[in-house]
Amino acid sequence: MDRTLSLTFLGTGCSSANPSTNCLLKPDERCPACADAFKHPETSPNVRYNTSAVVQTSHSCEQGSKTILIDCGKTFRESVFKWFPQRNITRIDALILTHAHTDAYGGLDDIRPWFQGAKPLQEHLDIYCTKLTRDAIYASFPWYFPSKKKSSAKLPEFMWHVMPDNDDWNICGVVFSPFHFHHGRVDVNWIPEAEWARLAQKVALPSLDGRYDDERRLPHLQLAILDITGEFHESPAHFNLGQAILCSRRLGALKTYLTGFLHGYTHKTWLDWCKMFQDRPGDVPSSKDENLRDKPLWWKQLQGDRRPVSQANSRNHNRQWTKDEFFRLALSSIRHWESEAVGSNPYHLHLHGKHVRPAYDGLTIEWREWGTGEHGHSAHEDRIVREYRPQHATL
Repeated sequence: MDRTLSLTFLGTGCSSANPSTNCLLKPDERCPACADAFKHPETSPNVRYNTSAVVQTSHSCEQGSKTILIDCGKTFRESVFKWFPQRNITRIDALILTHAHTDAYGGLDDIRPWFQGAKPLQEHLDIYCTKLTRDAIYASFPWYFPSKKKSSAKLPEFMWHVMPDNDDWNICGVVFSPFHFHHGRVDVNWIPEAEWARLAQKVALPSLDGRYDDERRLPHLQLAILDITGEFHESPAHFNLGQAILCSRRLGALKTYLTGFLHGYTHKTWLDWCKMFQDRPGDVPSSKDENLRDKPLWWKQLQGDRRPVSQANSRNHNRQWTKDEFFRLALSSIRHWESEAVGSNPYHLHLHGKHVRPAYDGLTIEWREWGTGEHGHSAHEDRIVREYRPQHATL
């Protein structure tokens, strides 16, 4: 019997989470997303915690059911209260830390109660990360790495596993393949070409004309989850919408979800635009009249070929948060990354990765694993079993 995996988004917001404290303390400048979040705190998809997810495996004879947490940021405690009961989660078998920013590990201290009491939830927690991440966390929080037992205080029983940078990680029977990307350094926010080459050895990636190599029997990417914190403008640390669409198409993923949202535009506005873009890709041609750059769809982004970060990233408080304004900015962002060929005749290419949607907290996706000997040869073979909303969500 095939084993199924599920992934639940515990958070889909940026580091400061949503709703924004600015909108709380400045009600006259409150954006639509925060207004909805304040009005419907339990059901609004505009309530977004730090980006995080939990992977759950179904029962298997070898491993049993397992729960793997991916990042635990500053809002981890709130995520536990809201989503763990709905997913019947009572323990964490493993924690993967993707990088050493507090929106990825700031909730570690909230796990301390799990090890306390006469009947603790669990005796320890296995944490998996790279040496770079481990060393950065140790520099700020050395007490997470006790050298010996201390009777005066009950410290979290963290068991750190330093994992290789370029090899697969087998965690609770699930294989994770780490890939490097630039994040948080000045003027770099892309996936290096060397990592694309590594990825092409593991999954089937479409060529520029949208075709796949029939000789290589590699699985097709079922699901991509991409950062969108840059929104519509150049960001020194995050993807914007144009870059996310570019990456989605280059990956050829059957379905792509966006995460890392800022406050401002509502989930519904993002959803409406994504549906429009999927149905009418011809509406986003390149335009020389708007002084926008024309880069190939598969543009190889090099460190020396960068635009300065736009001052528009400051997010004008007088912005009109309308759907028309959103659509204008979104299409403008896309045009930065569209080629002349796609702009003049968008349908002559088999563009994969057009199914793009905004993720939301509590969204669960389940899919069927590849069986032994399977290769996922068909680009249209969808292994996703179901996608469903959390209880009481209003979308």
